[in-house]
Amino acid sequence: MAKSSSDEKIKGMYVKIGGDTSEYTAAMKGLNADINSTTKNLNSVNKLLKLDPTNVEYTAQKQKLLSEAIEATKTKLDVLIRNEKDINEQYKKGELPVESYLKYQEELEKTKKKLNTLRDQTKTADDSTKELGNEAKDTSDKVKDLGDKADQTGSVFKDVFSANLAVEGLKAIANAAKEAAESCAQVGIDFSSSMSNVAATMGMTAEQVSSGAEDYQKLENAARECGETTKYTASESADALNYLALAGYDVNKAVETLPKVLNLATASGMDLASCTDMVTDTMSALQLQTSDLDGYMDMMAKTAQKSNTTVAMLGEGILQCAGTVKSTGQDVDTMCTSLGILANNGIKGAEGGTHLRNMLLSLTSPTDVASAKLKELGVSVADSEGNIRDINDIFGDLNAKLSKLSDDQKTKALSDIFNKTDLSSVNAMLQGMSGSFDDLKAQVDNADGACQTMADTMNNNLKGKLAIMDSSLESLGITIFDKFSAPLEDAAE
Repeated sequence: MAKSSSDEKIKGMYVKIGGDTSEYTAAMKGLNADINSTTKNLNSVNKLLKLDPTNVEYTAQKQKLLSEAIEATKTKLDVLIRNEKDINEQYKKGELPVESYLKYQEELEKTKKKLNTLRDQTKTADDSTKELGNEAKDTSDKVKDLGDKADQTGSVFKDVFSANLAVEGLKAIANAAKEAAESCAQVGIDFSSSMSNVAATMGMTAEQVSSGAEDYQKLENAARECGETTKYTASESADALNYLALAGYDVNKAVETLPKVLNLATASGMDLASCTDMVTDTMSALQLQTSDLDGYMDMMAKTAQKSNTTVAMLGEGILQCAGTVKSTGQDVDTMCTSLGILANNGIKGAEGGTHLRNMLLSLTSPTDVASAKLKELGVSVADSEGNIRDINDIFGDLNAKLSKLSDDQKTKALSDIFNKTDLSSVNAMLQGMSGSFDDLKAQVDNADGACQTMADTMNNNLKGKLAIMDSSLESLGITIFDKFSAPLEDAAE
């Protein structure tokens, strides 16, 4: 692996090896971020498994994440061990501070322990998967037995119809009945599992669920209604309700919000669970209220429609810049428009959000050099009352002042005000001041109903209508399961 001459920071520790950082820099870069990201996702799956310990999908996700975490942790440990000799020699020669040496040793031990813990969790997860597999086989056998009982009904008619055709026809009917029973059972089981997750997240008791408490019925009815009238199934709608519950929405707010999120998911082409999670996360980051939901989703849909980005990418960008957008008093429509302008210049997703955040910070918390340059140019970041102006107004003034400078002077001025890594984004915003920013912002400002309109358009075709029909059939299967669940339970005993 190639060597680098740069220093690499690991959790506050700088280590320099023989005048460069050797393999240490190249291999360690980004590993901690990857491990932290995987650990965060793993914690989320573990929370879901606590609510539904027998969920096969969650268990599979956990195994996949554990495998990724082990691989990243092993790589990190290998790099630390490979550099242990060099670091010890530096310490003995007095070239490495005691504090840095102790932090390295601590990092090494922590990584070893983490790897052992992950391996133990993997073994436990493997055992759980085997157990779930056995339980699934038992359930499948019991459902099959129930179908076989339906098959036996043909014998009642054998005494009445002696013709082979009649017998074969009855067998076909019995087989169809068996397949239908198995299908309805699976659909009903999946929906019940999803609703159990929602109820648990909402803090309901098993007694409230079994007795059909009013709040539980509201949630179930909302999921089933969406399953009957949209392309998303009742089970998918229930999963979305669970994300809303995890975000702190109460029963009434969750029921009210669900169909609106369904529209955004349809308009954006996102899967329902991811869309719901993205909406709740970004709204929380922007400190928006549920009353802001309709307008917020319409702005996202319109921005994605009128610029070179997607709703999912917008969500990624918003998560990066939301805190700064909120603290600097920027409007949501200005934020969406800025991300759209950056996307039109190939700066999308989390990258766009990061650069927008950095530009806002450079303007609102400038260095002494930047502050002096802004003053020299006559560009005001705050208004007469001390409030931060909209970023488009600031860039509009900045663009006008820079137009009077030579190319070299312009480049020097921008380098004084902004980080060099953000200059491509700065130039994209300045180019937008020629009219494209105002044009896009006008579209975003008049986005009322955009989400519903786009969802209707997306569904107004054969594929969309077939998806809605499939979802309705699943709802019918749940209804059948409800009516025959008692006999199924009796057969399983």
